[in-house]
Amino acid sequence: MSKLNTRIPQGIIHYSRGEPFQSLTGVSQETCSRVVQTLNETNAWGLSRFQDPDYLNRRRTIEAKLRDEFTSLGGRPQLKNPIYFFLGPSKPFGSHPANQGYEISLDDVLEHEISFTYGDSLLAFDPEYRSQSGVQYQHPQCGRIFLKSDLPLLFENNLHENPEALHIEVQVWTDPRLKSFRKIEG
Repeated sequence: MSKLNTRIPQGIIHYSRGEPFQSLTGVSQETCSRVVQTLNETNAWGLSRFQDPDYLNRRRTIEAKLRDEFTSLGGRPQLKNPIYFFLGPSKPFGSHPANQGYEISLDDVLEHEISFTYGDSLLAFDPEYRSQSGVQYQHPQCGRIFLKSDLPLLFENNLHENPEALHIEVQVWTDPRLKSFRKIEG
């Protein structure tokens, strides 16, 4: 990664309030329903998303689309559902005292194990959510999958330095626990 633009963060960060590197969409629907019932502010965030009865189905549909597109670009996903990270730190997630960050060096993740989206993939790829998510999600980079080698495209014209810019979401398609990671001390 050292040959990439120096403005590109060199780490990907996963935030969790419980066991890290978990995905609700990676468990069966019956198990998922039981898990959702146990969620609260101490072990999860964004609980309002579950007020939409179609949220998990929409998320699974978008993840299948992401996986198919990633595979068509040469990705070799080992997981059916990705584990989500941010490219670099996220101030809103990193500043919350209940969130624990886990960082993996971008150099430790292979090109065929990782994909990127400009903004939250669900908001960028689901037409209804995208239309409700504001002008930032109308950006031409939304709704596209990027590979590790494509990262300079996301940093052209100082896009990521714009205060109105969306975060870059990272989808890791292999078990992150198999990578070297470190806890971020808050």
